[in-house]
Amino acid sequence: MVDSEIFYSGGHYGFDSDFEIEQAYGVSSGYGAIGYQVPAGQIGFPSDPRTANQLDAVSKRLSTGAKVIEVSGVNISGGEGEGAHMSLLNAIPKNQFDEIRRLKELTGAELTFHGPLVELSGFRGGSWEEVDRLRSEREMLRAVEEGQRLNPKGNTPIVFHTTNLPHMEEKHWDKKAKKEITTEAIVINKATGVPERFRMPKPDYFKGAKVIELNQAIEERNKQVWDQSLSRLSFGAFQAQRIIEEELNQLVGESKRVKLAETEKEEENKKILLDYYKKYVTNPAEAEDYLEKVAPKDYQKKFLQDAAKIISHGETYLKGSYQELKELYNQAYAVAKEIDDKESLNKLDEYRKRIAQKVEMYEKDPSLVREFAEEITNGVSVLRKVHNPEIYEPMNNFLIDKSSETISNVAIKSFDKFKNNAPIIALENPPADRYALSRAEDIRNLIENSRKKFIEKATAPKDKGGLGLSKSEADFQAKKLIGATWDTGHINAMQAYGYTKEDVIKEAKKIAPYVKHVHVVDNFGLTDTELPVGMGTAPIKEQLEIFDKYNKQAKKIMETGDWYTRLGMRSPPVSQSFSALGSQIYPSAAVSPYWSQVFSSYGSYFSGLGPINPEQHHNMYGAGFANLPVELGGQVAGGRSRVSGNAME
Repeated sequence: MVDSEIFYSGGHYGFDSDFEIEQAYGVSSGYGAIGYQVPAGQIGFPSDPRTANQLDAVSKRLSTGAKVIEVSGVNISGGEGEGAHMSLLNAIPKNQFDEIRRLKELTGAELTFHGPLVELSGFRGGSWEEVDRLRSEREMLRAVEEGQRLNPKGNTPIVFHTTNLPHMEEKHWDKKAKKEITTEAIVINKATGVPERFRMPKPDYFKGAKVIELNQAIEERNKQVWDQSLSRLSFGAFQAQRIIEEELNQLVGESKRVKLAETEKEEENKKILLDYYKKYVTNPAEAEDYLEKVAPKDYQKKFLQDAAKIISHGETYLKGSYQELKELYNQAYAVAKEIDDKESLNKLDEYRKRIAQKVEMYEKDPSLVREFAEEITNGVSVLRKVHNPEIYEPMNNFLIDKSSETISNVAIKSFDKFKNNAPIIALENPPADRYALSRAEDIRNLIENSRKKFIEKATAPKDKGGLGLSKSEADFQAKKLIGATWDTGHINAMQAYGYTKEDVIKEAKKIAPYVKHVHVVDNFGLTDTELPVGMGTAPIKEQLEIFDKYNKQAKKIMETGDWYTRLGMRSPPVSQSFSALGSQIYPSAAVSPYWSQVFSSYGSYFSGLGPINPEQHHNMYGAGFANLPVELGGQVAGGRSRVSGNAME
């Protein structure tokens, strides 16, 4: 554990190259100052996420003088097993939220709330099921309702990570091509809900070595898979039809040998075979009576019984083909309906009516097995003429679709219950070096999709499960209640893949119109180390200035976990953060010094003892440290040298 008493922060010196720049902004270069002014009332600190006693954690943060606190419902230790991500929130007694609210009202503080790490899409255990998404929806709603208790008369920002899943696309910046290159992606098979690894195809030199984008590559893969499925179905139907035809022809030929009919005409023998098969399948008792009538001899009876089993074998292939036809038909129909392809829908509807008649006839008369097989083959031709379904979809797109369903449902229920005091759902970008949905474009798409679904549900009539809002009111509430929490440290970690600070700033520009809340964190761009602002190299000032153009009142939370875990500090970096962000000490005063002008004013080696040489050491050991113990370097008694022990001359 490092004690702040001996952890030297480093000081400011007038000869620093950035001194004049910082002075131009009206602030001195204190502890990590970035030349940017943020009112102290907008700067907040998270409560300790390692304890369920959040009342005590919030109280300790307020005792530092901070006026904005982010109450923690997230368990940073992770945990094992299902539901571990909810363990901290579930452990906080509900009465604590009321007590924290009272404490807030007594102190005049403002509160935000960091919700648990819920996987909003519902993707769990390596696959996706709707029941898991609904579970995530309930967990998220519970967090929103608890967060609302912190400020029943306002709109508390509730922070949720966009996802807990790792990168779904391997990207890097290609300096030669001067663009992002995707080399590998995770796609999901929507038919099974199971993800699969998709490697980008190598350049096709036959087509001029043109490099294609991920979406185009998946589109081509989907078409290839669809064509293969239809070919397999066509082959299966053809095989079933061939087997039945060949077996029937062979059986008809043998029926002459056993003298099954009085005549040797093939059609008569075939009719007896199929009539018996029909009864064999639908009514075994009637089949026995028919057998006595047409096959009086034992070897004739055995022949018909064996023939029925042979035809049934061929029919097994046919039934398998029919099941596959239904699955492919449903996939094609769902896509045509989704994209409103009326021409394809008409073709599919016509075929469904036609084959329904064949199925009904076949079920009543299994002897029509050949006609049924032909109709399945016709179905393949119909499916080739409609839009092929997207069997595979980029996992990022899938997560956005399912997560936006969860978010919009929670926002609808929250607004329906709390009306204009409903909390703000603020979606945070997870660390860009490890997690999916961490880039501005993905988060923007997630927010837009969530808002769109919110509007659709809010404007629906009440008798159909909607809220009956006008389009303008629904649009206003969607923009108010669903936005982003931008973590400056999380996005800075994209530099680990070859991106630059300028690329980080571009990400901030893309997300800026959606930002409701900011986590101000620093690091060195390689991984998510949560350092106080000014301790790393993240372009924080540039990002905050961009956000101020859209939402200058957004709270800035100093989420500095490494301040405690690695540096071993005992209290949050309040004065350090105020100094770095150029806050005034007395914001209500007409003229007030800045924190950066007084904090670490003794930081120079020549301007006081400083934190590396505290005054109490001199009081204890004397001005020259003459009273230090021998083992710590003090003088040896008797005038002898403390090195050799000999008397000093």
